[in-house]
Amino acid sequence: MQVKNILTILLISVNFISYSQKVSLHKQFYGSYDFTMIGNTMNTKANGDPNSCEILTESTAELNLSSDREVVAAYLYWAGIGGKKEADLNVKLNGNEVVSTRTNNLIVDTSQDAGYFSAFADVSSIVKKEGVGTYLLSDLDLRKHLPRYCGGEFVGWSMVIVYKDLNIENNLVGIYDGLEMLDGTQNPLAHIILDGFRITNAANSKIAFLAWEGDEVIAVGEQLLINDKIVSNGLNPANNAFNCTNTFSGSTELWNMDLDQYDLSSFVSVDDTSLDIKVTTAQDVILLNTVVLSVYSVFPDATIK
Repeated sequence: MQVKNILTILLISVNFISYSQKVSLHKQFYGSYDFTMIGNTMNTKANGDPNSCEILTESTAELNLSSDREVVAAYLYWAGIGGKKEADLNVKLNGNEVVSTRTNNLIVDTSQDAGYFSAFADVSSIVKKEGVGTYLLSDLDLRKHLPRYCGGEFVGWSMVIVYKDLNIENNLVGIYDGLEMLDGTQNPLAHIILDGFRITNAANSKIAFLAWEGDEVIAVGEQLLINDKIVSNGLNPANNAFNCTNTFSGSTELWNMDLDQYDLSSFVSVDDTSLDIKVTTAQDVILLNTVVLSVYSVFPDATIK
């Protein structure tokens, strides 16, 4: 039996103070660049499991890059339960202190106490120094807030790593972020337009999503569409795109978190100047945090923007 998510209850019962921060462009890289993503959840079980009300304060992920790929930039995202006064904006990455420089908040009660947050920090210097290997995100402690969020808790982290690859030319990597919530009652559709490029070759085009609170077992009216075509792959079925998976690592137990990449080569065409993304749901609550796009493109200035 599926247990109704506390998030859904909150969505029905209150008026939003802040519904979402629209996903928008953070930074573009143009030239011999590509990207990868790593990250991990701090949930020990999927929401709805009788023993799901337990969260960790740290977790690890592996960064694997070949020696001919040089790290250019790295951006850390972490998110979880907590209103503005409860958000944990100071964490550690491999023992290095990291403080959020941009924070998104979703407030889900009229007192502005209960909510969810996502934080951001540029950790390029840390990743350039540390290189490939294991990354430990620690000191993300939201346990004292857990009783009021039990059944709708999510905590985790991810990094976008942009690297130089001299085998690639004229490639655009665009990083977009925000915190958009959709659910089956008040906001069943998220619509995002990505632009600022002109595709010159559809080959090797790809897109990745960092999202929170997707459920493995809820597949009701849930679809990811790109240019009005339903997108799926081996880990993400057409009716349940956000289902606790990580296509970068192959994990199917990324509880209450999704880190998924899709091949775009059959969804885009030469001379396309925008990408139309729609996410729908009739039941599951989904929070979209980060979108990363990589396409061969014409761009006016062949430098990091």
